[in-house]
Amino acid sequence: MHSIESEDVDLPQKFFAACARDFRFLEENHDYRFISGVVEYRNNYKLIKPYNRGHYRDGWRVVSLYESASDSIEIVFDSAGFFIEGFVYYNPVDRYEFNHVLGAAKKSCEDLEERMGLYESQMIEDKVSAIARGIKQYKKYFIAPEAKFKARVEVVKTQRIEQSVRQYFEYQMKDTCERAALAFLEKDYDQVISLLSPLESYLGMADLKKLKLATRYDEQSY
Repeated sequence: MHSIESEDVDLPQKFFAACARDFRFLEENHDYRFISGVVEYRNNYKLIKPYNRGHYRDGWRVVSLYESASDSIEIVFDSAGFFIEGFVYYNPVDRYEFNHVLGAAKKSCEDLEERMGLYESQMIEDKVSAIARGIKQYKKYFIAPEAKFKARVEVVKTQRIEQSVRQYFEYQMKDTCERAALAFLEKDYDQVISLLSPLESYLGMADLKKLKLATRYDEQSY
């Protein structure tokens, strides 16, 4: 089992230093402004506050944010799982994962994938360097892309959200139908009705039959 690097090492500061070094090209070549700190939320509004190690020993979510006049690139390091991931913003509100951008470009890039388990300084530095390398490789998609491409990114994000919702619904359907089948075998018809009635219009023939039989048996019991 891996152990986290010595508590004497301030991992967020290592992250900030790596970002400042590897993303300097955004400031020098593309007029981005660099902001870093710890993320906090107040009244559902995200704040980036100065990082003070002593205040965040129990957990933190730190960010290096690069802002230009038209868009932003955000690199996040979270102590929950010690993962680093990246986002882009084309306006102050809408956030897109790197994989949304790559999906719109029909590209794949291991350097830009989120990664967990980054509990040592070298791991953090290597991952930040990889992200910078990936952004340089596909800079036309990440740095001031055309409006048509931004629209494609929004489409990809929407499609993936819809897919996730659909997969979650299918999982919930399967779980509910399995529980209803067990309840039917145990002749707990009230439970069958309670589980399946809200999903009646989505049920397959076998589950619909269980619901109808459970309803009939339940009525006969009175």
